[in-house]
Amino acid sequence: MTWGDVEILFEKLIKPATATPDPLQIFKLSFLDQTAPHSYASLLYFYHPADQDDGKTSISSAAEISERLEKSLSLVLTRFYPLSGRISLSEGGDIIDSVNCQDQGVLYRETRLNCQLNAFLKEAYEDTNLIHLLAPRKLIDNVDDLLVAPLVRVQLSKFECGGLVLSVQTLHTVGDGFTGTTFTSEWAKISRFGMMNDPRFLIFDVASSVLPTINDISRKIELFPPPNRRPQVKTVMKRFVFDEAAIARLKDEIMATNCSLLLERQPTKVEVVTALIWRSLIRAAQARHGYLRPSMTSLS
Repeated sequence: MTWGDVEILFEKLIKPATATPDPLQIFKLSFLDQTAPHSYASLLYFYHPADQDDGKTSISSAAEISERLEKSLSLVLTRFYPLSGRISLSEGGDIIDSVNCQDQGVLYRETRLNCQLNAFLKEAYEDTNLIHLLAPRKLIDNVDDLLVAPLVRVQLSKFECGGLVLSVQTLHTVGDGFTGTTFTSEWAKISRFGMMNDPRFLIFDVASSVLPTINDISRKIELFPPPNRRPQVKTVMKRFVFDEAAIARLKDEIMATNCSLLLERQPTKVEVVTALIWRSLIRAAQARHGYLRPSMTSLS
């Protein structure tokens, strides 16, 4: 097949199951939000056919999966109400000011690729640009785009084998990677268990109440500088692949040391790989600066 051939089955706007109350319809942004890049932070979740039939769910068809995703997405948006809104500008129209939370909705799209998921992943290891087929790619190039852009874009990609890839993109103005993982985690809980009576208490206005805004510090920035004035930054993308055997050896090495006596349980794959990368960064910083610098990492 031609990898560029992706069939869009449909796309729609998903709105919260219940309307956002009037007092919450203006979500003020902090300085960090106002100066964030106008791009999306993306997360991709891969599901092989076997992953969907784990004996714990009653989903038996692609149609049921779609229906459950849409319904649970609508429910979780009632908790994450700012993500259903749209960016608003200040009265002068020169800076980002807030999010208009009138339940405009998030983009939900389903697509189909006429290939096997394993075959796609094998090719994607060699050509990482193929990953872009699994998520909406429309960029935000001007103010008009920014004001109408959904703050969250979701794409469910279906493969011939029954495999699925779920892409969740969050506009950086209102969220980052942590926001995205928290959102998808709550979405997954609701999708599996339904709305619970003791929802996690979420507060969204802490940053704007603590940090100053651009108006507060009397600083003006251009929303979209002319192209010839935008910094030309060269970016490099690298991929580090840890196979199952390599991770298993790392875990065995850890458990064979005296450090294992301090562990309450065997470390997970993510913890082992994170520790290896963290150790490498510590050693690189020590070699560069000539001394051991304090550092900290966190797994959310």
